[in-house]
Amino acid sequence: MSHPIPRLHDISLEEFQQHLDTPPSHPTTRSSSATLDPDVPTPIVIAGALSHWPALSDPSRRWDNPDYLLRRTLGGRRLVPVEVGRSYVDEGWGQRIMTFGEFVRGWMVEAPVEKEEGVLGEGEHGFKRSRENKSGKELGNTVEDSRSQTAYLAQHPLFTQLPSLRADILTPDYCYSKPPPAPSAPIPCDSSYSDSPDTPEPLLNAWFGPAHTISPLHTDPHHNILCQVVGHKYIRLYPPSETPRLYPRGRGEDGVDMSNTSQVDLDIYEGRGEAAEAERLKREFPEFCKATYADGVLGPGECLYIPVGWWHYVRSLSASFSVSFWFN
Repeated sequence: MSHPIPRLHDISLEEFQQHLDTPPSHPTTRSSSATLDPDVPTPIVIAGALSHWPALSDPSRRWDNPDYLLRRTLGGRRLVPVEVGRSYVDEGWGQRIMTFGEFVRGWMVEAPVEKEEGVLGEGEHGFKRSRENKSGKELGNTVEDSRSQTAYLAQHPLFTQLPSLRADILTPDYCYSKPPPAPSAPIPCDSSYSDSPDTPEPLLNAWFGPAHTISPLHTDPHHNILCQVVGHKYIRLYPPSETPRLYPRGRGEDGVDMSNTSQVDLDIYEGRGEAAEAERLKREFPEFCKATYADGVLGPGECLYIPVGWWHYVRSLSASFSVSFWFN
């Protein structure tokens, strides 16, 4: 990475609070001319902070074992909402209710052969290294493949349904820090930034899916500790001061406020789609190429602090299981 997100190792809550309280003294983004709000903290990757989680450290409870996940989800019978399609801004995107087992066997594992309900067959059956369709054909890292084939268990409060899985992870101490308020730099018009209530306890969501699943470029009304348990994710972050160059959406014809999501499709813009469509985006959004950012890859046992108001795009590089902790 030519403009990496800063990385620290297993810092204490006190050290994390110091990071929040210290104005950025230099840009963390790719351009030396980047303008950062002095009242807004910057993202950091923290390695080693999750090593005590049973989901990572206990051989009998590791989440990179799909058989274990099936056993912990009532033999795979727990119903979950699964996003079908590449991105929530795409035409044709939707959600399906299916069992956790159907999702795992259909999308996540190398050899979905059952020996009994909810349990995989004999031998080593790990997560897929690449993404294949149901006929076994390997799919490429293209927008068209993803639009028709991707399924993603995304932003789901899975752990309220399954306390047994919740016991495999621990709330990071960083969630009990005292972060600054929302940034004064330009932010989307969604009033949730100023009106969002305090969260006495962090809000947890699961993000579980195959390679090449994405979250489009967007921003959230909470501080976030994104914890990576299985696989790797590429993450790109833009400071709130770059909001005008990211071309936030407005209200759609259906009245839904989408101002927290960019109009720029980063996958297409960077060549993972039709070349003509990429050229159209570059003409339509000429300032986007000037926006400064930081990026990096998040691996198992690492967590990323995303300050409120920072825009972020996320793409899974492999089968991946992440947990986000939103807090104010």
